[in-house]
Amino acid sequence: MVVLCCLKPLTVSPLTSATMVNVVGLSFSPLRRLIEAVWAPKYRKWVLLGAIRERAKELFCEIAAHHGFEMEELEVDKDHVHLFLSFPPRYSISAVVGLLKAVSAKEIREEFPEVRKQLWGGEFWEDGYFVRTVGDKVPADVIRKYIRFHEAKKRGVEQLDLF
Repeated sequence: MVVLCCLKPLTVSPLTSATMVNVVGLSFSPLRRLIEAVWAPKYRKWVLLGAIRERAKELFCEIAAHHGFEMEELEVDKDHVHLFLSFPPRYSISAVVGLLKAVSAKEIREEFPEVRKQLWGGEFWEDGYFVRTVGDKVPADVIRKYIRFHEAKKRGVEQLDLF
């Protein structure tokens, strides 16, 4: 398998090819972490609708681009966010999720003051989150298809092959 680097193609051995994605050359390491993450608004309220949903998508993409993350898949549903992204190893998983949640919450609360009526207490997101790293047990293609399935299900498509 050949993985693209910003300078030249990089050949990856078959043992590690399942866990590798777009490798970006960094001065200290060419590797990137790949995770699936899910979190919900406070009280699992249905606040991610319409303009708020679209703005949340934009914000996650802007934050990712600003910090050098690569958004592989992104689904913003009415009551949760499901994303699949890669990031440089200089960031911890908790730092990545913390950045995405903190910046998006601040911007959404400022741009949509009506959200404060549903989410009292000054918090937008729940404290916890689910994160899974991608590897041999759960290949990247399965996670991509899973996220696409849920996005398509909202639009009315009933079935999508996962395997």
